[in-house]
Amino acid sequence: MQNQEETLAAVQKPWHAVFCKHKPVLVLSYMNDFVTSLVREKIVFLPQDAEGGDEEPTVIRSNRIYLRLVKGDVTDNVVIRAQNMGDTLRMAARVVEDHMWKGALSTRKPPWRSMWQQAVSLYGAHFNTENNWVAVYIDGKNVYETTKSPFTDVVERCALATLYNYDETLKTVETVMDKLEKPVQVKHSANIAAIFRDSGEITRTSLMHRGGTRHHTFHFTAEGGEAGRIERIADCFAIAGAFLEAIELNILLANPETALASDAIGAHSGRAEKLEAARQRHIQIKHAVNSFENRFTVNYRPDKPNLW
Repeated sequence: MQNQEETLAAVQKPWHAVFCKHKPVLVLSYMNDFVTSLVREKIVFLPQDAEGGDEEPTVIRSNRIYLRLVKGDVTDNVVIRAQNMGDTLRMAARVVEDHMWKGALSTRKPPWRSMWQQAVSLYGAHFNTENNWVAVYIDGKNVYETTKSPFTDVVERCALATLYNYDETLKTVETVMDKLEKPVQVKHSANIAAIFRDSGEITRTSLMHRGGTRHHTFHFTAEGGEAGRIERIADCFAIAGAFLEAIELNILLANPETALASDAIGAHSGRAEKLEAARQRHIQIKHAVNSFENRFTVNYRPDKPNLW
């Protein structure tokens, strides 16, 4: 790909002239059903501007969650992308809570760095340093990032224009890039890792994890407790992230030689230290799940996964 910074600059300056002429109508408030999902996706940008050229494709792998947050007459369309599923959902939990307690995100400067530090566990911060990145977007604009990704910025600007149909976003990306004389073919693959729905009284969560030698699919509901609706949604985000992380830790602990050979948990310490840290993190997650079950009435379907 040609200079990525030039591509982003080109998209940012003429954006409205190039493509987006209509703003989406936003109607959701916290009185309605709250529905969102965590999507694992891979986007490949294939250069089309040089026949037989030697440009390498740009590949973006990330987890993505979209949040439509309403406070008064201000609606924030928030997208969080991160490398790890657990980090993505914990960051979403922090964002939802910050929005609830402090107001609309787009009208102030939220403590993004602090929220991200809270989202990443000490285990992840130490052993997954290279993979711990995040990017936050509000209404298509990048408001916080730990690693620059100009092509992801392009995707999110296009996603705003196709707010109610993300599948159309990648076609829009191709159209925009072509108008900017930087033609690409975009290939996309994705699968859903989590679905959340809150009707006001109860939060329903479905989790799907594909990896290792088996696939995990289960559902849980949370209701009651002393926390309000938004706290419950945020807690469900966080605990869903905990379950997904526990599944991945199980894979690692069950096959340590394979995991360590592929550098799945980083390269900053010895093998024994990594495995012991993984075990301790696994126990921490168990305590977090137990605490969640003590705060709410939680039901699993078909059964609570046997991860410990």
